Amino acid sequence: MGQGHQGGLISSVDGVGKCIAGQVIVDTNEFKNIKEGKEYACYSGVTPFEHSSGSSVGSRSRDRANKGSKTLFYMAAIGAIRMAGDLKAYYERKVAAGKHKMSVMSSMRNKLILWVFACVRNNSVYQKIMSMLLHKP
Repeated sequence: MGQGHQGGLISSVDGVGKCIAGQVIVDTNEFKNIKEGKEYACYSGVTPFEHSSGSSVGSRSRDRANKGSKTLFYMAAIGAIRMAGDLKAYYERKVAAGKHKMSVMSSMRNKLILWVFACVRNNSVYQKIMSMLLHKP
């Protein structure tokens, strides 16, 4: 599977474009070094972990995230909110339920990463949820 094919699969996800596709391909070495979405989410800092062992208990945690990837997926989440689709409905539903907007954005970044890796793993383009077609305006 070549870079062009992987890039097409990745950019089929709402909010994800060629720039993010290229970044993910480079970061993962064409999905040879990082093969799981959860692992890439940790690498990009979307799912941070508190560093608390031994003498570091109570100290500030250090951010070791790839800030470039984290920023790109933040921008993708903003773009996905602006366009009609699965993530916009998700965002509106969670904010209406009282969740903090930045918390929802973080979960959306994680969803985007997991969807990107699922598309590459299954060698298929992103399939939009049909619930949008079922709702009548």
